[in-house]
Amino acid sequence: MNLTTDHDEPDTEWDGMIKERTPWLKEKRFSNAYLIIDLALKSGFLLCFALLVMMMSAPAHQMGRESVAVTNDIQASSLESMVENFVKNGDHAGVAKATVAFSTWATVSTVYMNNAGESDESPYPFGQATAVGYIEKEGSYAQPCMFMTPMDTSMRHMSKNSAISLTYSLVDTPYCQNRNLDVEDPRCVHVTLTGRMRQLSDADDIAAARESLFSAHPVMKEWPSDHGFVFIVLDIESLWILDAFGGAKNLNAPEFEAAKLPVV
Repeated sequence: MNLTTDHDEPDTEWDGMIKERTPWLKEKRFSNAYLIIDLALKSGFLLCFALLVMMMSAPAHQMGRESVAVTNDIQASSLESMVENFVKNGDHAGVAKATVAFSTWATVSTVYMNNAGESDESPYPFGQATAVGYIEKEGSYAQPCMFMTPMDTSMRHMSKNSAISLTYSLVDTPYCQNRNLDVEDPRCVHVTLTGRMRQLSDADDIAAARESLFSAHPVMKEWPSDHGFVFIVLDIESLWILDAFGGAKNLNAPEFEAAKLPVV
C-alpha cells in the first residue's frame, strides 16, 4: 500500500491543526510520517473516549464493590492490630466484640424443624454460612444482624424455634493468615454467640442494620423485593471464645456489651 499523498492543503480541521503545530510535515518526503502520526493520535483519542464511556456505563453496584474492597482492606488491617492488643491484655470480651463487629459472614446454626414445625425424635443442628452485620447502641445493646427471607431454610427453623448460634472465625483474615495459623489453632480466634433470633421493628434499629449490611454487602440492595426479606438480630445470652492456648472462655452478654473498641 502506498501511503504517499499530497497534503499541501488540510483535508480537515484536525489535519490543519496537526500541520500548524508540525510544519515540517508539509514536506512531501515526510507525508508517510504525517499519516502515521495522524492515525496514532486519532486512535489514541478514540481509545480514551471508549474507556471513558465504559467507565461511565459501568453498573453502580460494580463500582461500589471496588470501594467496599478498599474499605475492607482498611478494616482488616485495623482488626489485626486491635485483636492483637486485646489478646496481649487478656481481654476476651474485646477480642469477641472486634471479631463480631468486623466480620461480614458467620455460620448460623438452628435446630432442625420439619414442615410441621416439629423436631425429629432426635433433633439435630443445621448450619449454613450467612452474611452478617453489626449494630451497637452504647449502654443498650451490641448485636449481630442479618437480612433474611422466610424462604430460607434457617429462617423456617427459626420461625419455629428462635434459639440459634452464630459462629465466627478469623481464619480468612490477616490476623490468622499473617501468623500462619490453621483454622483449628487455638490462637486463630473462634467466637460462638448463643441466644434467640428477633425480627427488628424499630425504625432506627432497621436503619442501622441496613447501613451495616448494605455497606458490607452492596448486592443485597438488588435482592428480590417480593421475597419478604427482613432484618433480624441475635439477642445474645452467652458467648464462647477461644483465642489462645489454655482453653476456651465463657462470657455473658453484659461482658460482651461492655467491651470497648477503639475508634478506627
